[in-house]
Amino acid sequence: MSACKTILFIVLLLTVHGMAGNRFDHLNNNFYDTVDLGLALNDKLFSLSDTETRMALAGSGMVLSAMLADRAVREWTQARQTTGRDRIFAIDDYYGDRWYMIGGTLTLYGLGWVLDNRDIRRTGLKSVQALLYTGLITVITKDVFGRSRPFRDEGPFTYRPLRFRESNRAFFSGHTSITFAVSTVMAQSVDHLLWKGLWYSAAVLTGMARIYHDKHWLSDVMAGAMVGYGVGRFVHRQHTTNGSSGRLGMGKAGMSLFTFSVPLR
Repeated sequence: MSACKTILFIVLLLTVHGMAGNRFDHLNNNFYDTVDLGLALNDKLFSLSDTETRMALAGSGMVLSAMLADRAVREWTQARQTTGRDRIFAIDDYYGDRWYMIGGTLTLYGLGWVLDNRDIRRTGLKSVQALLYTGLITVITKDVFGRSRPFRDEGPFTYRPLRFRESNRAFFSGHTSITFAVSTVMAQSVDHLLWKGLWYSAAVLTGMARIYHDKHWLSDVMAGAMVGYGVGRFVHRQHTTNGSSGRLGMGKAGMSLFTFSVPLR
């Protein structure tokens, strides 16, 4: 946890330095951009196109089918624990951990702010937004379903909705959802196959680690990957549709109640 606090402290320093550079207007705009994007995402969830509806139904079918294999996959995985695999699957101690993800995305955004680099700042902003909204969806879903985690040995079909206990927050995998959301944004930031493969491989490995560590069922990981990828793609497309300036355009929330600028020199 000390490393996480160090990262957040560095972010704070970067932010203060950026404000001293008279770039507070970017922060103001990005805040409203983030609210607008959340409203747009909410609208999209309740107004899917025919194609998107078919894709959502297909994805749901895959997750339901995976539930039939959850127990077998868990038994197969737990029977193959080795020291070497322990090292490989330790990735979820970092990638997917909420504090490291928050610190990493904010650091990227702060770096773009300090350097006054629009591309870095925009990529950081997209990462923060993807992390934020995927996290909100994940937290709500976990407590609504209340699915028992594998290590409790209650089977894959035990649900205790609204218990608000960590042991009943299996569905769906938060590590997987937020890593796929951020990885999707990062993968789209550079048009290179190796770069994309690196980010998606890290997300897949994180999902596998959650099964390996007996924290999630196969279906939890599949659902988390789909949600994270969907939100990441949505965030990227919103920015692309609204131009390359980094300004998303003002929607409902963009009817600013107030604007302000604080020049600090």
